Amino acid sequence: MKKYNAGNFFKHTYCEWTEVPLTAIAQKTPNYKSEKGSCYFFSEVGIFRYANHWGRVANCRWKLISDRKANQGFCVGYASWSSFFPNDEKENNYVISVNFLLKEVTFKHYASLKDSDACRRNANDTAKRIVEIKKVLLADDWYKYITHPDQEEVRRYLINGLVNTNKSLLELKRNFLSSQ
Repeated sequence: MKKYNAGNFFKHTYCEWTEVPLTAIAQKTPNYKSEKGSCYFFSEVGIFRYANHWGRVANCRWKLISDRKANQGFCVGYASWSSFFPNDEKENNYVISVNFLLKEVTFKHYASLKDSDACRRNANDTAKRIVEIKKVLLADDWYKYITHPDQEEVRRYLINGLVNTNKSLLELKRNFLSSQ
């Protein structure tokens, strides 16, 4: 596994940053400031980033894990050097996860997970699959011609199939209906 540090963390990486209070960098001087205004503070074990933009950052995918719903405005994120993973858009690096209770769907880098049996996809396929999952998770149009009495059972079956297989939504619907 590649080791990341202050000299290479910004080159095609995936990372989940944890939001920390502004006081974490209050007495520090940035080691680097980007053209977009982001400030980076390096340490031996990790990095602080003060920025107002997350997600796709140049050739990286950096997610800010925060309790706030909207990540607008400047905030501070922290990541240990071991939290960075290679980000190649064409490689099958991404795994989708769904929280049925909160009705949320997200993706993670497979190397950041303990479960290596999950269905892995490239960035483009992951984004397309998340759109399909959201249609089933957040709306009811897909249920229009299904006569099964338990809509939530069908929803869970379809979403689990979309997450764990490469079958299409139509194929999963057919499989479910034929098993009844």
